[in-house]
Amino acid sequence: MHDPNSGKTLQESDEIVKYLFNEYGDGKVPLLLRLGPLTTLSTISGQLIGRGFSGAKVRPNTQPKEPLEIWGYEASPFCLQVREVLTELEVPHIYHSCARNSPKRPGFEAKWGVGQYPYIEDPNTKIAMFETPEILKYLNETYGKK
Repeated sequence: MHDPNSGKTLQESDEIVKYLFNEYGDGKVPLLLRLGPLTTLSTISGQLIGRGFSGAKVRPNTQPKEPLEIWGYEASPFCLQVREVLTELEVPHIYHSCARNSPKRPGFEAKWGVGQYPYIEDPNTKIAMFETPEILKYLNETYGKK
């Protein structure tokens, strides 16, 4: 992870979580995120049970010249599906988190007239869209190798 606000670059998950809570939160990392290897094991178990390692393996891909932008929130299974495909295809992207009660949501909704997530913009093709199935189809057709 690279934080453009501070210039700091971190590699390890535990370091990243601690840094984010210290830099942008109240400094208190929740217990479930402080368990080190136990957190990793629970995450892997959940991934296996829930989605069968979706997003964990790179697929042949074509790289865009500019990063895509996606608006979504972590708790959304629809946003997760889009992020998994972006990861599998190694498509560089900028993620705009718009969690519920986020101060970013009203600006998003005012700009696009709706509070629907995920939303994606591709500056390479000038495509912008909502709807997870259409986004997944677009990503696979545009950036997945045929």
